[in-house]
Formats: sequence, structure tokens, C-alpha cells
Amino acid sequence: MPVSEYNHILVAVSFAVAIFASYTALNMAGRVAGSARSNARIWLMGGGFALGVGIWAMHFVGMLAMDHAMNMRFDPFLTGLSMLIAIGSSLFALWLVSAEKLRLRRLLPGALVMGLGISAMHYTGMAALQFASIIVWNSAWVALSIIIALLASCGALWLTFRLRHEGTDVALRRAGAAVLMGIAIAGMHYAGMKAAHFPQNWPMEHRGVDSNWLAVLVSVVALTILGITLLVSLFDARLQARTAL
Repeated sequence: MPVSEYNHILVAVSFAVAIFASYTALNMAGRVAGSARSNARIWLMGGGFALGVGIWAMHFVGMLAMDHAMNMRFDPFLTGLSMLIAIGSSLFALWLVSAEKLRLRRLLPGALVMGLGISAMHYTGMAALQFASIIVWNSAWVALSIIIALLASCGALWLTFRLRHEGTDVALRRAGAAVLMGIAIAGMHYAGMKAAHFPQNWPMEHRGVDSNWLAVLVSVVALTILGITLLVSLFDARLQARTAL
């Protein structure tokens, strides 16, 4: 059964989470660039963790948006592994844009690593779905989803690097960039979902995490982490601006 129907509310939520995570990442990159070395490491770790959780949350909310009669269940190990991949890719991305310069020879390999990391997160998460049969993949859509991830990573790294310093209109520019980044991240996810054909009327395995509880966990934990991280980042930026006067 191809994935052709979605819960539109959850689709909208998944896009919102991706945009929120992108905006948080842009702010955290500013904190990493504007802090002393010891503090920069703290911002890097915190920002990478928050961004990774946000990308992971977008992915799982998007999977839960699938509208079909089957009761989805997930393998806990693969679910956790997909989140670790997302966090690792995010840490790498923030570390990359914290450099003084981001030349093309650094940007392109970085985009390759980040894009492949996001793709690995997506397909590891899909592998966590518990079916009594296998998912049939459309290779063309799989390839397209990976290409989108690579292009989105390249654009995200460049935008994050360009907007990492504070300025008079930087908040507005970061908001616009976050929308573009969020749409690109979500676009990769739904292209990957388009590649998946699920077995019709196959029973689900009884192992794994129930999708209803996972939806609550993803929504509450991810939004809380992103919200707290963003507030702390904004507060620190304002405090630093005052002490600089």
C-alpha cells in the first residue's frame, strides 16, 4: 500500500517542528560564534542536541501522520538509534559553521556528511516500523529524497554560517531562513515516505513502542527542549549585548 493519505494536522505540526528546530539552530550558531571557547563548547553541545531532537521529532510526527488502518509500532532500539544519528549530524553541522571561514572545500564535504546523516536517520526510523512483512521501496524516490537531503544540508549550512552574527535585522532574516530550511527538511522526509509501499492487510508485530505514546513523547519532549534552548539562547544574547555597552 503506498503512502498517499495523511492526517493534515500532523503534517502541519511536522512542518512547524522543522521550522522551529531550524530557527533554534540559527540562534544557537550565533551563540557558538559569539562566545568564548569554553562557553562555545556548551552552546555547541546543547544546540546540537536540541536541533537533533527537533529533526528527529519532525520525522516521527511525519510518520505518525500516515493515515491508514494499521496500528503502527516501533522498535525501541532502532528508534533510539535514529535519534542518535540526528543528534550526531546536528552536532557536526554546528561545529562546521562555527569556523571563522566556510570555504567551498569545507562546505561541500560537510553537506555530504550531514545530508547522508539525515537520510540515515530517516531510513533507520523507517526500519523501526514493526511489520510482519517488509516495506517495498521505490528506488527513484529514495534517490530523490537523498538528493533533497544533500541540497538542503548545503543550503542550511551556508545560511547558518551567514546568519550566525547578531545584527539589527538578523531575527527577521533568521525567521525567513528557518522557513526555507524547515520546508527543505520536511520535503526530504515526505519524499522518503513517497518511496515506501507498505504491505496491505499485513498484521503488525507486537513489539516496540505504541504510536500513541510515542506521539505524546515526541511532541512534549521535543517542543520543550527546543523552547527552553531558544529562550536561553535569546536571554544570553541580550545579556551579552548589555554587558558590551
